[in-house]
Amino acid sequence: MLIRTLCSFVFTITLSAAATAQTFAALSLVGYQMSIIQAGHSTGTARDTNIHEAMPMPDRSLDLAALRSVDEAVRKARPDAKVVLLSGRDPAWAAAVEKDLDVGSAEFNALAKGLAAAAEQSGAQRLIVVLPARGDLRMAVRLGSYGRGRASGIGIYLDRDTPLRSFDNREVADGFLGIFANFRVTMIEAPSGRVIADDTITSGVAFSAARSKGADPMNVLTGEEKVKVIEGLLRSEIARVLPPMLAKAG
Repeated sequence: MLIRTLCSFVFTITLSAAATAQTFAALSLVGYQMSIIQAGHSTGTARDTNIHEAMPMPDRSLDLAALRSVDEAVRKARPDAKVVLLSGRDPAWAAAVEKDLDVGSAEFNALAKGLAAAAEQSGAQRLIVVLPARGDLRMAVRLGSYGRGRASGIGIYLDRDTPLRSFDNREVADGFLGIFANFRVTMIEAPSGRVIADDTITSGVAFSAARSKGADPMNVLTGEEKVKVIEGLLRSEIARVLPPMLAKAG
């Protein structure tokens, strides 16, 4: 089922016609859903008191943003390479997103082998896959970071209590809006499914509620602006981690 679905690509883009060039396939699962997190009160323990809500993303627009970022990073590091961007749907993918599979686990290895076999059918020797990964919620400010708890993938973090100064107008308000992207970039050999390289990213940025009329942190950014921030996090982090992974792959 997995291989058959992967072969039904929504789109396939080849960036070079050179038959001898190395071919990379790219697939993103990080945009299956977005998390909306309401910050809970600190209890002095490791217990997560945040309220988590999963919001499905049926248009997969953020997966497309991740794929474009992979495309750009590969073209910059390997101008002679070919890149095939894969897109599709399969229940196994959703299960992988929900379970937050660890690299090296039996379930991850089974998923990797299925994906790698399908990537080989596209003519690729390597598969670059972007997956959600569980990590600390840390939204950067000018000096340090804010956030409590952990989450997987991309999303919005709402804190209505913590005072934060806005660097736009220098005002202080209670609360902030956080945008986060916790994910991993994994390079897999095709068709064996062997993991060649893997890197986990925990990133985010915070915006003071002072930027919003009425000091409501949810209204600090429009919906379109929130998406652009997520796309920016994906682009900058993929551009940072992918070149050394490509170098390791040879």
